[in-house]
Amino acid sequence: MLPSGPTLRHALVIGVDGVRFDLLGQDVTPSIWALGRAGFLAPVTVDQATPTWSGPCWATIVTGAGVAGHGITSNDLIGHRLADHPDFVTVATRAGLSTLLAVSGWPPLALPEDGGPLFAEATRREFVAAIGIETAARYHDLQPRIKYGGEDRVMTAERVAQRAERAAAR
Repeated sequence: MLPSGPTLRHALVIGVDGVRFDLLGQDVTPSIWALGRAGFLAPVTVDQATPTWSGPCWATIVTGAGVAGHGITSNDLIGHRLADHPDFVTVATRAGLSTLLAVSGWPPLALPEDGGPLFAEATRREFVAAIGIETAARYHDLQPRIKYGGEDRVMTAERVAQRAERAAAR
């Protein structure tokens, strides 16, 4: 269930695989921090029972359920219980919100590979080898309510955040 209260116009969620939050300081990613000052920016804590692999960590972060709930213990997502613990993009899509899932780097997040996709439903879905300014510019015109950009490189994530910041200022 989505929270009640004022209508959310847009949400931008940026995930950087394998990067600790404390390494994304304001001096390294100033645009991400600027977006956070205008809204919300915080680390997501993953419990100690979650293996430090992309699969279980992403599943825990995007579903809010631990390994015992979602059933993902490695980067092979086969045998998951995501139908019982849907990701936040799927929840928003099912609630009738326009969503965009833009994933770069690890196919099982968005594609039916290795037991994926982790994100089951989205109004629009794109998997790209890398997200840069040009790709972010295409997304600006779509005006989805929820965006997700999974990144493998800090600088690429920074460029996406800079583009999103400029678009939001218009």
